[in-house]
Amino acid sequence: MPIPPELERAIRAQVESARTLRDSIEADPLATIEPPSRIGTTTGDQALEVMRALDRGKDAGHVALRFEKTLGEGGMGIVHLATQSALSRKVAVKRLQDDQKNETGVTRIIQEAMVTGGLEHPNIVPVYDVSLDADGFPAIVLKRIEGEHWGTLLRSPERIKEHVGADDPEDFNLRTLMQVCNAIHFAHSRGVVHRDLKPENVMIGEFGEVYVLDWGLAVGIDDNDFLPRAEKARGMAGTPAYMAPEMLGTDDSAPLTERTDVYLLGAMLYEVITGSAPHIGQDLEAVVSSVILSQPKFPRGTPRELRKICQRAMARDPADRFSSAEELRKRLDRYLRHRGSLQLAADAQRSFDQLAEMLGRASSDDEHQRELYNLFGECRFGFRAALEGWGGNPVAINGLQRSTIALVNFELAQGDAHAAARLLAELDNPPSELVARVESARHASVQEVENLRALSRELDPQSGSRTRSAILIGLGAMWTVLPAFAERFEAASGGPTHAGQVITSAVFLVIIGVLGFWGRKSMLKTAVNRSILATIVFTMLAMIMLRAGAALLDIEPRTAHVLNFFIWFTICSLLSFYVDLRLVVAAAAYLAAFLLAAAYPSWMYVLMAGSNLVLTLIAVWLWWPRWTQRQKAVTEVKRLIEQVRAPTADRPTEPPPAQ
Repeated sequence: MPIPPELERAIRAQVESARTLRDSIEADPLATIEPPSRIGTTTGDQALEVMRALDRGKDAGHVALRFEKTLGEGGMGIVHLATQSALSRKVAVKRLQDDQKNETGVTRIIQEAMVTGGLEHPNIVPVYDVSLDADGFPAIVLKRIEGEHWGTLLRSPERIKEHVGADDPEDFNLRTLMQVCNAIHFAHSRGVVHRDLKPENVMIGEFGEVYVLDWGLAVGIDDNDFLPRAEKARGMAGTPAYMAPEMLGTDDSAPLTERTDVYLLGAMLYEVITGSAPHIGQDLEAVVSSVILSQPKFPRGTPRELRKICQRAMARDPADRFSSAEELRKRLDRYLRHRGSLQLAADAQRSFDQLAEMLGRASSDDEHQRELYNLFGECRFGFRAALEGWGGNPVAINGLQRSTIALVNFELAQGDAHAAARLLAELDNPPSELVARVESARHASVQEVENLRALSRELDPQSGSRTRSAILIGLGAMWTVLPAFAERFEAASGGPTHAGQVITSAVFLVIIGVLGFWGRKSMLKTAVNRSILATIVFTMLAMIMLRAGAALLDIEPRTAHVLNFFIWFTICSLLSFYVDLRLVVAAAAYLAAFLLAAAYPSWMYVLMAGSNLVLTLIAVWLWWPRWTQRQKAVTEVKRLIEQVRAPTADRPTEPPPAQ
């Protein structure tokens, strides 16, 4: 991202003003930069006079201390292990370095003693006394802390377990930082700004005690007689690798306030997250640029809430930071309480990312869809589990909403409006546009179901099977028995006539009409029954028309009667294609009867009775209620209805059980 021109100018100006410190900063940006000059205070000057009077008036206090070894050194002071003779206890004594034994150094160490001694807090190292060393310069007698600097532990996570037995380095470091926040918030309540917070200035005791050290750069923000005023502090001071922009000390810099320490706390949080101080650079320009820009970059996988906390604490503008160290501490505490939920949400988010990638690749493959539904189940279960731990988890709320909407759209694209509606019902505030789409699809689906049901009823051969069977068996019996009577009647009356055969067909047509009227509710309800009834009526009409045509053509009546077999063969053949293939048996019987009757006319009525009996038996076999089987079309329609109404296989309607 390009740097705004005003920030570029600020960087160049600051680099120019800090050129005298270039070597120090480039050599070690983690080292403290001392203020350019001493700012006197009323109480500090008075304390200095008191110390000088003590030095002139009586034995120096150093006789009460037996120095043993050096514990550590800094730019201003050196810390020794000593024994306090009066109480026979080990103490730490901070004295001035030889090159700091001047008025400025004396004032600084007295101010540090007064600040530290005035801040009685469990996380601030106690001051036992201010004494004089062998050279007559002030020395601060402090509680001896047996432990390690936090910076040592922070950069060697394996030592955290060795030192305090903590198995979770992040948890330990964040809780340590929260205790530092406690100490700094207390100091702010007393009008003190530390302005040199860094892991090296925090000690961790053997039992996990946390102490904030080195208050030598502290400034006052209230009416504080023993500290320099914050608004008068000019010039770079502090540790460059952690500095807030206003600590660079330019004339147009914002004044130092409590929010300066908030920035430093955020810089330590940055090191907890990344393992490195925020403003590490190859040269002065890089360090200064990083301080002024204050745009920390985080490694991939950094928890979103923790990243936002750090970014706000390290905001370039003090007004954009947390208002206090206590507010920062509370946010860290909330993060720790929500950390388990956030981790679950982060894992679920990874499943959702895979789901989104799969949804972008259209495929009808069963394995693809099964994996897609499994991923949705994983991310939905993860987001729900995260919300059980923290109902306000924004990642889980947003993730659950997005993943559900994504699958609703997928189900709509697949044409499964009911599955889409079930998923949408899980959302508290679904998008109105999506609700409208789902409702429209559901309405269309309901209409489709009704249409399929109507079609199922139309094609269902079970419907009206009793009535249909009764009619067919009755007619079949008549057609099987009557040929014998017809043969005797024609023998007695002198042979068949066209008129007699027309009258016979007309009588059958009337009988069929009566039977149809009797069973009209069943016979007219389905397409199968209507087709059968219409076929019978058409057959009778065809026979009547055949007789009329034969009479006009002067065809012998018996010959015309034989032609009826061919009509019956044709109609049964057509029914075998459109109703049931097994009717081809009856068609074959009629074709055989036609050929035999044509060759042996005297067998006509016997062949008629026999072929009609075959048709009757076939009809009973096909449509008797106990033996009826649904047609393939009806089975398919039923399957479609069930598919629309029932949950689709492999689609998760509930989250998978916890393992």
